[in-house]
Order: sequence, then C-alpha cells, then structure tokens
Amino acid sequence: MKNGLSGLDGSKDVKEDSFRGGKGTYVVTIDASRKVSYKDVADACTFDLDRAEITISGDVEKTDKGYCLTAKSGAKFALKNREKKKDEKEAPNVTGKIDELLKNGKAIKVNGALTADKDGNQHVALESAEAVKAEKK
Repeated sequence: MKNGLSGLDGSKDVKEDSFRGGKGTYVVTIDASRKVSYKDVADACTFDLDRAEITISGDVEKTDKGYCLTAKSGAKFALKNREKKKDEKEAPNVTGKIDELLKNGKAIKVNGALTADKDGNQHVALESAEAVKAEKK
C-alpha cells in the first residue's frame, strides 16, 4: 500500500498512521502544485479504498451551486457539510464558518472526506475549515 501511494504524482511523504482489523490509515503529503484526485488515490491503493480524507487550502468562492475551492494546482473541489454521524444531534455547519471567513477576506484550509461523482467532479464532505495565511503570488 505504502509503495502505491508513494507513486502518486507529487508525493513527498507516506506514513502508515494505523493498521487495525484489516484496515489501514495512511497519511500522504503531496506537493501543493500537483493535482490529486480521488481516482488517483483509489488507483494507487492495492486494496479497496474505504475513505480518502484531504486537508487542502486554496481560494474559495461561493457560487450558485455552493462553495468551490480551487487549489494552487488548479484542481477544483466542491465543498459541502458532511452528514450527521450517529452519535451527533446534527452535523457541524462548516459552510457557515466558511461564510464568515470569506466575509473577512481570509484564505481558507479545509479538511474532510474526498469523493468523486461518476463524472469525476471532486467533493469534500467538510469536517473543518480555518483561516490560513494567504500565500504571496
């Protein structure tokens, strides 16, 4: 598994975070200038991919369809609140936090589950969002 993930374009570091009950968690650091997709990660895995989580920063804009993050690489990700977990009364309103960050002109970093639809459009089901220092262009 580690070897496959280290073959991702722009992969700088691959660490096994945990492996229990036949499931592994790996942390992959990829150069911000490289595009990465759910399909790339799934194809690099030697087992069925259960979940891919991403932490990424970029320019976020609100569109008529919701929120879109454009990474430094040019890759685009639709952002949405994740679904409620069984032990929660409700899911966190991360898009509400994004609204506040956008009002204050902040650069944004998000974290959540990465998925793709049948057309290859990428989505992040949000766990968190925070302001980050804007990169100089």
